Amino acid sequence: MNIWDQFIIIFNMRFLSSVFILLFLCSCSSVYYYPTQKQYYVDPQKLDPSPEIVKFKSGDGTELEGWYFKTAAKTPKGFIIHFHGNAQNLSTHFGFLWFVPREGYDYFIFDYRGYGFSEGKPSPKGLVLDGHSALAWANAKRKERGNLPLIVFCQSLGGAVCLKTLAEEKDFVPEALVIDSSFASYRSVARTVVSNSWLFWLFQPVAWMIADNSQSPLNDLSRLKAKKFLVVHGEKDSTIDVQHGKRIFENLPNPKEFWLISGGVHTDFLYRNNNEYRKKFLRWLEADE
Repeated sequence: MNIWDQFIIIFNMRFLSSVFILLFLCSCSSVYYYPTQKQYYVDPQKLDPSPEIVKFKSGDGTELEGWYFKTAAKTPKGFIIHFHGNAQNLSTHFGFLWFVPREGYDYFIFDYRGYGFSEGKPSPKGLVLDGHSALAWANAKRKERGNLPLIVFCQSLGGAVCLKTLAEEKDFVPEALVIDSSFASYRSVARTVVSNSWLFWLFQPVAWMIADNSQSPLNDLSRLKAKKFLVVHGEKDSTIDVQHGKRIFENLPNPKEFWLISGGVHTDFLYRNNNEYRKKFLRWLEADE
């Protein structure tokens, strides 16, 4: 094979790679969303406790679904709403916090548009719209339940959605905001994904320019309101690099804590070290600042 043939092969590989990246990033932001639709991985009626299946409308009329677990505790400690990550649907993600009803907390997890049995198709703006409606449902329910303290828990993609939603909820102040394995800039996380591949690292500037960053909450972080903030990130998270979590933490107002999970990977802190962090998390929720 002569030098010219080698050049043609390398050129074609790079051209095809660039086309792939452009399609990857331009396909209506689908790079961020991997939903499973119209399917439960777990039958909710076989769970103990089993959730109430909740149907509610997003701001544009899109019908959404959530699962509401009511604690059996005589004196509930609070109400937790969960913004889940980008894959599958609530029937897998609920497992992260399924233990909290036994600890005295009501628990509500919902699916964004295009996930599970929620209608529609996911988009950055649409998910934020869904976040507002889910918060409104949770806020009404926790008031009905005796004005319970409202705790917002968000993971991975759900962190970006949640943070943007809360930034637009100017008069809403949750008791606590927990941000696990997340990011605040779609452009930055797209660039990180590209840079982690030896095949595509040359296209980091392309990822930066093309990714839809209109709903990124980075510039809103300093104005967020909560009685206390907790940012959690795994030291060895290969899905969303720990630098993204540190950036969120640096820009949040006080009071705040950052937990770097030694050896932790993506969204696994509640189940590490014989549930050590789960116990620490519950103590943090109940602690007075």
